[in-house]
Amino acid sequence: MTTPFLVVAMTPSFEASLTRRLMLLRRPVQKTSNDAVILTAELLRLFILEARNRAVAEAEFEHESMSYSDDEISSPTERENNKIMIRPEHIRMIAAEILMDFS
Repeated sequence: MTTPFLVVAMTPSFEASLTRRLMLLRRPVQKTSNDAVILTAELLRLFILEARNRAVAEAEFEHESMSYSDDEISSPTERENNKIMIRPEHIRMIAAEILMDFS
């Protein structure tokens, strides 16, 4: 019987050694079990994936609003070839909301 918290992730997670070092930065003398390190790595992975998804949504919204106002992009194929880039501004836009959601 498996616990629902120990679900194997489809995408790679953080290395256990990296997660342990990150945890030690906050509390250097605290001892943690291997299960706690694995669960923390999974939480970090989910946090970063969610931040990326929200930043992509912000970037797409900005891109769409700029596309409608740009006259230099005329054909639909030229619009499809534009790459959407996530910039630091997009991360700043979603930072407070995602921190509150994960706290």
